Amino acid sequence: MIHYLLLKFKPGFFSDEVFSMAVEVFTGIGKALAGIEDVQVSRNCIPRNTNADLLVRMTLEGHEALEAYLEHPLHRSFAEEIEPCISRRLTFDCMEMERLERRETS
Repeated sequence: MIHYLLLKFKPGFFSDEVFSMAVEVFTGIGKALAGIEDVQVSRNCIPRNTNADLLVRMTLEGHEALEAYLEHPLHRSFAEEIEPCISRRLTFDCMEMERLERRETS
């Protein structure tokens, strides 16, 4: 299972410090829970109003690992701390990703 979290912060709140905190928190969660296979934390590189500022992508063993992550104290404290600074939050969960093959051009 793949879990995505996209966060858009209110103007002036997203910073290098917030990004570093997110990396530390999600790396810690990934190490603490056996059901998390991979964690990636990325920041947006194209400043547009429609883009999220932060993306977290987690590969999980399944639904139980997702529930464990959602209830983990590091996740809860991070969510509580940044909630007042968030203008939009979006999550997406899927079982697998389709890879589309590129067509050859002549």
